[in-house]
Amino acid sequence: MERMERITSRQNAIVKRFRDLARASRAAAPVGRGAPHGTGGHAGEILLDGAHLVQEALACDVPVELAAFSDRQMENVLSPLARLAKDVRKRGGRPILVTDQVLAAISPVQHPAGVVAIGRARATDVRVVFAAAHDN
Repeated sequence: MERMERITSRQNAIVKRFRDLARASRAAAPVGRGAPHGTGGHAGEILLDGAHLVQEALACDVPVELAAFSDRQMENVLSPLARLAKDVRKRGGRPILVTDQVLAAISPVQHPAGVVAIGRARATDVRVVFAAAHDN
């Protein structure tokens, strides 16, 4: 896999973007693992915490613009996170490596699961979800 950019400073502009989105998410709804967290600075941005949510976003063709991976957990090139980073890049996203301290700073949850990403939800996604819920 190509070398990934590595961020070690919590003062980095990318880190600030994640933190702003996490802050907006916390203000919009209670934080909990297992559901995409709110919207943030740019309309349609969603914060995804954990490999499962990032995989689901990719499977549903939700663009994952930026994904921050724990550098410690990415040391094993055969790890599920390493494969996920390849998938993010293949789909046009930008995977980056971050230290555990940076990951903790950008995650909306107390104990981050190794990856936090910014996805872009489309307005049509929301209409489809509501239509499906209405049909049931």
